[in-house]
Amino acid sequence: MRSEYMRMLSDCEGKLQRTAYYLTRSQTDAAKDLVQNTVVRGYEAYLRGQFTPGTNMLAWLQRILNNLFLTDENHRKKWETARSAEAPDPLLAVKAGIATEPEAALLSNIFSEPVEKALMELSYEMRVCILLVDVDELDYAQAAYVLGIPVGTVRSRLARARIRLHALLCKQEIEQE
Repeated sequence: MRSEYMRMLSDCEGKLQRTAYYLTRSQTDAAKDLVQNTVVRGYEAYLRGQFTPGTNMLAWLQRILNNLFLTDENHRKKWETARSAEAPDPLLAVKAGIATEPEAALLSNIFSEPVEKALMELSYEMRVCILLVDVDELDYAQAAYVLGIPVGTVRSRLARARIRLHALLCKQEIEQE
């Protein structure tokens, strides 16, 4: 059973890494942790029979990844709100230096610099729709399943995200001239 899960997982792992990288806004360690937690949670759910054979495993794992990301974000926001009155983050300088890792450099070259910069400026809701539908090539129903929202909401967010992404890229082009 484990080998079957690992075989199916090997087809999805790269896309999970890419999605996690952009959801965490290029924080390589956070992205790795997110994927690792997704793989573990997915395996536990797989053993409990919560994955239906013949369905899209990538969509199923992306939903787990998305849920873990949102849970972590909510915890982080609560923690930062509690700490904001105390003192500035002492790890800020360490967090800024992630590009020195070879894996960070590899992942950062997935998109051109202008596209990556524009993606990072999008809200989470817009960014995740672009990643799931346009990058990972999930259909609207699968993306809706991953996000736990109606298909119509995916369509409208995606339309707004594409318009916003286009505007950001045009703005960057004008600024470079």
